[in-house]
Amino acid sequence: MKRPMNEFQYQTKLAELIEPLSPEETSQFNTQYGNSKKDPIIALVISLTFGFFGVDRFYLGDIILGIIKLITLGGLIIWSIVDLFIIMGKTRSQNLDVAQKIIDSLVDSRIQT
Repeated sequence: MKRPMNEFQYQTKLAELIEPLSPEETSQFNTQYGNSKKDPIIALVISLTFGFFGVDRFYLGDIILGIIKLITLGGLIIWSIVDLFIIMGKTRSQNLDVAQKIIDSLVDSRIQT
């Protein structure tokens, strides 16, 4: 399991990822990433309001964990409380995974042409 990160770590890692891209690739990346990333603040608000039902996990794409959280009523509330503290960092980590996949596809298309 990846360790959740703060905003500074997230911005630093994202800058490192896009540094080797050309200006055209950076523009393509920004478009694709802007459409795909999840907002950590929205994840926190969802976790505060509907986290008990696993909606925060569904928002992040963790369908199986969302179902388990729903069935266990937020892990008997304990899991919901823990998620309040880690959900923003988890969102940032997943956003970096999305960024890496987009960059990989851009590099693959550069190699193929």
